[in-house]
Amino acid sequence: MSRYNIKAAYELTPRGNTRDDFYQLLRNIAPTSEVTDGATLTVANDQLACDLSVPRWQKFEVLATDFTAGGTTEDVALFTLPAGGVIHAVRLKHSVAFAGGSIAGYTLSVGVAGDLDKFAVAFDVFQPVAGTTDSLQELVSGETHAVGGIVVRVAAVSSGADLVAGNIGTCNIWVLYSVTD
Repeated sequence: MSRYNIKAAYELTPRGNTRDDFYQLLRNIAPTSEVTDGATLTVANDQLACDLSVPRWQKFEVLATDFTAGGTTEDVALFTLPAGGVIHAVRLKHSVAFAGGSIAGYTLSVGVAGDLDKFAVAFDVFQPVAGTTDSLQELVSGETHAVGGIVVRVAAVSSGADLVAGNIGTCNIWVLYSVTD
């Protein structure tokens, strides 16, 4: 059997197995993929290569302790979207509610300097965590810059106390983006 013959691999898979069993078999006989740098996905046999023109999700973890302002608003860099970047969607989901001191409310948004909710409007991360409590913003927003890209920022707003009082909270932010040539 050819090392890369998917049909032959499928025929070797006993009937009644799950799709995951089939994929595991493929991983055992076919080359694996790896990210060779921040912009390229390469398969070991060089038959497939994907660059940033293919949309991909990137996950970021934001903690309450990332915001240390002595006021109720602050924004920090999340990542740099490369020149020609297009953001397709943004999802926010907290796994630990943001709290601390006298904080009575806490939101996070995602955007750029001057428009801090451009990609994701304020999401309440003070509310109790639940499996269905998240925010998904589907959009297509280009941020084309000739050199250096643009810094995507996450903005925090608290009420009841300054952000520096926030010592509890974790939120994952996923950004689906691609880069045009």
